[in-house]
Amino acid sequence: MYRIADLVAERGLAWLLPDGAGDPADAEPGLAPIEVLTARYATGPAGRAWREQARTMPVRAAVQAALADPDLDTDAALATVALLPQLRAEQEHLEAAAVDAARRVGASWTQVGTALRISKQSAHTWARRRSTGIRSRAAVRA
Repeated sequence: MYRIADLVAERGLAWLLPDGAGDPADAEPGLAPIEVLTARYATGPAGRAWREQARTMPVRAAVQAALADPDLDTDAALATVALLPQLRAEQEHLEAAAVDAARRVGASWTQVGTALRISKQSAHTWARRRSTGIRSRAAVRA
């Protein structure tokens, strides 16, 4: 039991994950897409959090790191593609929160539509659909 505690104190937790997730060179099969990207691209505090607590990077940061990699390989590229529905759902959530905030502080549908670069009717229809539980294709897939 003490040996396990010593190993965790020495190596952190990520090395216990399947397929060598603690070592970016070995991490691919058996990992979720965000784990693949975190194992490869997490540095500094995020790298420490991954090694010691198996905590993944934020999705947007992981995708941006992969896209900035001049040596991107197929595994990382596919992990990036697999995370796109989650990014779309996050974007939709942020849009909804921003529109709600604008309406709460008195912005008209015309102003909201102008800010979104759509008509006031489209902005209102979008908000009405969201409020009735009709989700976009992106939100359904995520």
